[in-house]
Amino acid sequence: MKKLIAALLIGAMAFSLAACGKEAPAPETTEPAAEESADEEANDETTEEITAGSPEEEGEAAADYTVGDKIKEIQEKGVLVVGCDASYAPYSFVDVTTGNQDPVGIDIEIAKVLAERLGVELKLEPMVFNAVLSALATDKLDVVIDGVTPSDEQRETVEFSNAYMTCEEGIVIKQENADKYKTCEDFSGSTVAANIGSSEERFVKECLPGATVLSLDKIPSSMMELQADNVAGVCMEKTVGQQYVDAYDNLTWSEASDDSYNSIKAIAVNKGNNDLLDLINTIIEECQNNGKIDEWLATYSKQAAEMNKANAE
Repeated sequence: MKKLIAALLIGAMAFSLAACGKEAPAPETTEPAAEESADEEANDETTEEITAGSPEEEGEAAADYTVGDKIKEIQEKGVLVVGCDASYAPYSFVDVTTGNQDPVGIDIEIAKVLAERLGVELKLEPMVFNAVLSALATDKLDVVIDGVTPSDEQRETVEFSNAYMTCEEGIVIKQENADKYKTCEDFSGSTVAANIGSSEERFVKECLPGATVLSLDKIPSSMMELQADNVAGVCMEKTVGQQYVDAYDNLTWSEASDDSYNSIKAIAVNKGNNDLLDLINTIIEECQNNGKIDEWLATYSKQAAEMNKANAE
């Protein structure tokens, strides 16, 4: 009997300990779980706040420029409309040796950077050089990126950015006339072609005494006139003309020059669009400092030279 009672007492104690072993941890487990849940909620809230203020949500360039009326207008319509002359390599041109009819060049690359910074699509409006500033003045364009050399007259109606390139003017002539046209005065009585409304047109009028300027819409048209001996030469920037000199064995540069007439290239916006102008100047400085302008110049000068050589064959 004593053994039976002892056995019953030991069983009861074991049952009691087993029961305590299941229930005792419960409060200890429950409290940390609640704390962990609260921490997770706090972390979630913190993450939401960080995400809401992150560049990915609000626009990566939000802190890079001031949004004024013009930038706001562009961003609301979701597109940047850029005027360019698609026949002015290496600035903007269509490589006719490829199936791609989209303009390429230095100016196009700058336009892409600007559109990307604004967070909008890029729409290019190719047109003859003489029409781009007029289209800008009537708000058909947001900006003109077209290898423009600003004149005092143009500055009266539009605003220009800082220079993104500086170029030397020159005159492409036939090899056979190299001894005939060595100075600016040698062109007296001759006709020299140049893009209408361009700094080269002004160069012919101001620096070639006695010469007549033939103003044409596109450089390729001027080169055709030269090859047909209808003009003595074609005035153009050396960054543009060198591609033709490299491509055609019968062409060379005249020694005639005027170092005081080196041209700069700038981007045009309408007056009052200072917010857009400030952003453009920032981008120009960045692209100059990181070597992109020089890189694009080399890339598209080479592409244009190869295109012209293919056409010459």
